[in-house]
Amino acid sequence: YGVVLNNQDATLVSNNDISRPNQTFSGIIEGIRSAGSVISVLIEKNRIGNLFSQIPSASATTYGIAFNTISIVGIGTENKVVNNLIYNFNGGQGTHVGVNLSSAPYTKLYHNTIAFDDAVGSSSSITGLNINTTNVGQELKNNIFYITRGSSNVSGSRCISNSAGSGTLISNGNDFYITNS
Repeated sequence: YGVVLNNQDATLVSNNDISRPNQTFSGIIEGIRSAGSVISVLIEKNRIGNLFSQIPSASATTYGIAFNTISIVGIGTENKVVNNLIYNFNGGQGTHVGVNLSSAPYTKLYHNTIAFDDAVGSSSSITGLNINTTNVGQELKNNIFYITRGSSNVSGSRCISNSAGSGTLISNGNDFYITNS
């Protein structure tokens, strides 16, 4: 993990460069992880990338930013992810997710760029935004999703995946670009 937030209130994570240029560990990798009672958190202006320089063939599950089982959030205590760059997940052959929202109600994503564009790499799954449980009050506005990295699974590349199938997601002004190879 680069930054871990457990049970935090009104925390600012700003202007960080989160990378692993010399690391050889290839388990689950999360640039910024939030879990538990995390309310009114602002994650802004961070750069998350260069995670596989020393282990280009690693089969790691990787998340740029992950919200896992967030509780006690409501209107007025939203968590915000604003103006972050998630990029350069070059190498690494596992599952890559830009932002993962798992039980993360009232999470707002504004002005972020997620770019998975390694021309050589091939992963089992590439996802810009993953929503995997029912959530309410989520907003996705003015973000850029650019996915040209190959996937070994033809249906494994997507800008947004909502496996929960329910909840509310307001999406406006986003740019989506994706190719499969």
